[in-house]
Amino acid sequence: MDNIDFVSIDFETMTPELTSACSVGLVKVINSKITQKFYSLIKPMPDGRCERNTFVHGLTDEMVMDAPTFKDIFPILREFIGDLPLVCHNRATDMNIITRCMDYYNLTGLQTSNNVDTLELFGKNLKACCEDNGIILDNHHDALADAEACAKLYLSSIKPKRNRHRSNLNQRLCLL
Repeated sequence: MDNIDFVSIDFETMTPELTSACSVGLVKVINSKITQKFYSLIKPMPDGRCERNTFVHGLTDEMVMDAPTFKDIFPILREFIGDLPLVCHNRATDMNIITRCMDYYNLTGLQTSNNVDTLELFGKNLKACCEDNGIILDNHHDALADAEACAKLYLSSIKPKRNRHRSNLNQRLCLL
């Protein structure tokens, strides 16, 4: 496998509104190895909705009321990501969350257009993709767990096909 560098990112939202980020997980991959992880709760910006996504991820208003805002953690995100490409599972959600939050707080300095979507690569939800590829996803909808699973999924997608075929051939030869 070629050495590859990227940051995998996942957000959870408090409401269906994409500006209501309430947690973020980042996983840095350098030379095709996970080298660093970051997780933070986020105090979501108010959106006037009563509906909550607590049933999905378990996060409550009380858990995030004293958390840093997106604006507070943005310098950490920007430094962590640097100029590395982003990998996510469902670009339409995660890239919109980050750009809408940046717009809301008038933040700049983070390039989000260089990204890869593992949902587009695999065509299934994250849990199904992980099951199909032997990746353990213990705490689905925890932003850090999902970001790490996404990183591993992307790494599995770029393994040289020649080596996979050679491995299968070797397995078949051992059976003869």
